[in-house]
Amino acid sequence: MNYNPKVMRLESVETIAVRADALESAFVKIDTDTGLTGWGEVQAPRVPAAACEIVHALLRPVLEGVEFHGKLQEIAQLREKMRAMETEAASGVELALWDLAGKLNDRPVCRLISAMPCRNQVPAFDRSRSPGKTVDARRLTDIIGTLKAPVAIRVGVSLGPLLAAAIQFAATLPEGSAVEYDPAVVEAAGRLTGFSPPREGKYAVSRLPGLGIEVDEPELRLMEQRSR
Repeated sequence: MNYNPKVMRLESVETIAVRADALESAFVKIDTDTGLTGWGEVQAPRVPAAACEIVHALLRPVLEGVEFHGKLQEIAQLREKMRAMETEAASGVELALWDLAGKLNDRPVCRLISAMPCRNQVPAFDRSRSPGKTVDARRLTDIIGTLKAPVAIRVGVSLGPLLAAAIQFAATLPEGSAVEYDPAVVEAAGRLTGFSPPREGKYAVSRLPGLGIEVDEPELRLMEQRSR
């Protein structure tokens, strides 16, 4: 597939409320007129349907019909518009925009964030431990270019996109930065997005365009129907 159109129009914003092995989350899907799709995720461990409704009612009108060139400045501008509504659901939409930007530019998200070479692997740490300074994965873009010491990125419940984004961002941070590991979460993410668990205590950093995941949308839709 050609990942290099000059410009794309954001045509539709959809959400999918998902429950897998007692884990709940809300996926965000942004389709474009080029055929490219961006995937994001809103942490909604208790009421994913509520997060989906917020995206539909408040954020979708901000995005649909917008021309998008895959530039960081555009993502920042849209982020500010969405955050003015004071909703954490904006973080899931933003991840979908990062995924699209990477696909549009034919490079992984880590290469969009940093001009320096990205690491090939990122250490994984057990969620029961807190090694050093930690940051919340829902605020990933707030840490771009601001951290000079290693940090641990806490992900919490993620069924794919948020975890993939945390790894991409960690690959640009100082050596020693790590991403949280929960076996149950990673196993579920693997079934839905082909996500690979860490090996020998390290996540591999995908070099595929965008977040580097392949979402099994039919399975997501089926899970959404079962949870109703």
